[in-house]
Amino acid sequence: MYYQEIETIYRENLEERYMAGIHLPEMLKDVTHSLMNGQHVVIVTGFVVKDAMAGETDGPPGALALARTLELIGKRVTIVSDTINEVLLEQGIKLLGLSADLVTVTDDTIERACEALIAQQPSHVIAIERPSRASDGQCYSMRGEPITDFVPNTDIIFEQARKNDIVTIGIGDGGNEVGMGTIKNYVHANVPKGALICAISEVDYLLVGGVSNWVAYGLCATLSIEEKKQLLHTTHMEELMIETLVKVGAVDGIEKVPVMKIDGLEMAVNLRVLSAIRSVVTKHINH
Repeated sequence: MYYQEIETIYRENLEERYMAGIHLPEMLKDVTHSLMNGQHVVIVTGFVVKDAMAGETDGPPGALALARTLELIGKRVTIVSDTINEVLLEQGIKLLGLSADLVTVTDDTIERACEALIAQQPSHVIAIERPSRASDGQCYSMRGEPITDFVPNTDIIFEQARKNDIVTIGIGDGGNEVGMGTIKNYVHANVPKGALICAISEVDYLLVGGVSNWVAYGLCATLSIEEKKQLLHTTHMEELMIETLVKVGAVDGIEKVPVMKIDGLEMAVNLRVLSAIRSVVTKHINH
């Protein structure tokens, strides 16, 4: 089945993240079918790299690509992030010509913003590479650096969504992102500093891949196959998108500098993975 083909592709690099033992069969299929029936999707993204005081190149591209795909199938999208990632998402929305609203939150405005979002009764709330609180109330990088002061607590959006029967979805690659509380025993046992950094937030559906962007691209692909048309952006657009974000300050999460890399991986690796996912779509819509 194509779900498994796509999942196999975006699971590349999971060994490097100590997450290769995570297997969530049927999850991609369930998320796809759920989104097909959705109307208004809220996407929360943006990870802050402390040493650079900048947003990273993993997360926003996946959020933008998924927003584009959802808009192409008639869904309304709202993107939520923080002030550090705001410019990245503004430029990305402009580049891709999206209609999505961008809501920027701070520690002072998060509760009001959350109330306003929930009042709109979205069908889904999705986190893509968004830091989440650990058991001690702090947010951490993979290295165990506290980043709480730069990351408004968007966990509350997911908590309120669950109380209001709104479907919650988490996409991540390391254990410290929204939704990873769903697999906390695994993260504690297998990820370095797992007991410290592991998120406590839980979601209805969790998708894990080697790079969070890739998981989002995989979701764009399964939605494409369901719709029988290619809704996933091209490798050319991917290069343009990463270049645009880096120009306005996005940094690689590993090297912590503004370079055309995602999680330390060269663009060539990223483009190969995107191309492989696109090929699965082409094969199945032309079958």
